[in-house]
Amino acid sequence: MKTKGLIQVYTGNGKGKTTAAVGLACRAASHGLKVCYIYFHKYPRRWEYGELKLLEKLNVVIYGFAKKHPHFYKNLPVERIREECLSGIKFIEKIFQEKIRYSHT
Repeated sequence: MKTKGLIQVYTGNGKGKTTAAVGLACRAASHGLKVCYIYFHKYPRRWEYGELKLLEKLNVVIYGFAKKHPHFYKNLPVERIREECLSGIKFIEKIFQEKIRYSHT
């Protein structure tokens, strides 16, 4: 049994980030590992992301931060985007530093 968690970060322009992240999350969950999927700059209720529905069926815990992408929301202040992203990073740090047990609640 694994005793340490891993963080995978996918970033950059172009396609493939979500596909890679979801694929790895599905693989880990299907092997019985606990998976917490955290995303930035996606707005799942506006655009129906089928992959998030799949992750939920696999009991993957999902959190989203900075859901409004600056490309689509031109009037969104950069400082607000930055603050929302930093809150997500702080949440991730908290999970690992305090060994929080994340759950579906």
